[in-house]
Amino acid sequence: MPAKLPHMKSAYMTDLHLSVPKHLKKFIYQFQVILKRNYKTINVSGEARYTCSQEHHDLNPNWVPFRYFEPYCLKEGLDDLEARGCLEKHLGRRIICECQILIDEQEIRKRDLSRQFGIDFDGIELAD
Repeated sequence: MPAKLPHMKSAYMTDLHLSVPKHLKKFIYQFQVILKRNYKTINVSGEARYTCSQEHHDLNPNWVPFRYFEPYCLKEGLDDLEARGCLEKHLGRRIICECQILIDEQEIRKRDLSRQFGIDFDGIELAD
């Protein structure tokens, strides 16, 4: 007998549920565990980074941007689009692939440039 899925929350109830910091923190932590278990780790200058190993582009047939996120939200009984919006609001950046929940590409770019050129980028926003 298949596992019974929880009652699905509406977009409003998902937003309300994830607006509680304790719930949001638990949601993010559990999802990051799933991603770390399923994504590849690469080593860049002694620093371990997780990657989905795909170019983030609609024309890439191998790229599935939210492969683990949608089933995870379904299992938790949350609206996946609203949950993604809550994550974007919390992280302060747009998410086009779930691997970006594990990494902040702009921060990584700053660290790489700082390491390469010895420049202090504190307080500087880099253009995309």
